[in-house]
Amino acid sequence: MKLLIAYASAGTGHKHSAEALYAYIKKYHKEIDVQIKDILSFTTPIFNFVYSFGYNFVARNTPKLWGFFYNISGNSTSLFISNKIRFLINRTNDNKFVRFLEKEQFDVILSTHFFPSEIACILKKQKEIKSLLISIITDFAVHPFWVNKEIDKYIVALPEAKNDLIREGIPEYKIKILGIPINEAFLLKKDRLAVAKNLGVDISKFTVLIVVGSIGTGPIEKIIDLLDMDTQALVICGRNVRLFKELKLKNYKNAIIYDYVNNMDELMSVSDIIITKAGGITISESIAKNLPAIFIPIIGGQEFYNAEILAKYNACFTVKNIRALKEIISLCKRNKRVINKLKDRLLKISKPNVLKDIFDEICANHASTPA
Repeated sequence: MKLLIAYASAGTGHKHSAEALYAYIKKYHKEIDVQIKDILSFTTPIFNFVYSFGYNFVARNTPKLWGFFYNISGNSTSLFISNKIRFLINRTNDNKFVRFLEKEQFDVILSTHFFPSEIACILKKQKEIKSLLISIITDFAVHPFWVNKEIDKYIVALPEAKNDLIREGIPEYKIKILGIPINEAFLLKKDRLAVAKNLGVDISKFTVLIVVGSIGTGPIEKIIDLLDMDTQALVICGRNVRLFKELKLKNYKNAIIYDYVNNMDELMSVSDIIITKAGGITISESIAKNLPAIFIPIIGGQEFYNAEILAKYNACFTVKNIRALKEIISLCKRNKRVINKLKDRLLKISKPNVLKDIFDEICANHASTPA
């Protein structure tokens, strides 16, 4: 089987999900001819910069504006126009990727972002490629940009996303609820005491992990200030160098400040609760680690709907402002049953075999596809 895993590096979630599946296949299935590509690497430097930087800039500086764009672009009355504009812009910048797909003729093209999926669908409709097309939706709700009838299989996290696709006219047989790919490290059990000792974390204290994405946006300083001194905070600043330096200078007694980290699985292993924005990958990672979450309103759009869906399962806390955080954390510290009930609900929606299940689904669909 010749397999392409494609993504677009707008935000980090789509990339991390693609990389997780690629690493799993390379580790356990060396017989598979697999490649991983960022579609933006095939575009012009200007388009690449605008596409990737534009999302980060809007998300960090004007999150309400991002939420507005997300909602209006998926509105039925504006979807026709937004699709035409997006199609025109993308097709004038995707020639290298088109030629790459035509040359390579992959058996399977799997996408964790709608952009490469959209291009592959056009080529398949024009009979330029015969690839089996699989889309992995990396959020818990589905934006209409993901929807294309040329896609052979959709992989989603929860029934809510499946129902979204069915409402958009996708046949039920094309949809599988398998989860969102995450790094294998999050699926492995860790010795909490050993990890805590290695990290210098005192697990006798109630430990709060504060994560607001790779761009490090949100009211982190205010969150730290509202915590009691007997509550330990592990704070991830991501790539926000300015924030990291500012927080380090404050010399917090109850907080350990990190910049960009590669051991998030370990930090989750030693934490009692996570305060975060509701990104699809972060949610999937915390579910895998059985770590309850408090979602704070930073970025609208897909993250608003992700939090809303998890709240339906009573598997998280959501707050409209950070003032409510202190009360929730105090409740969780006083009453362990609150945390334990959340953990029980997370277990019911966890996908501990997500990487294997997705790989098996790829193979099964490829085997049933006519040559």
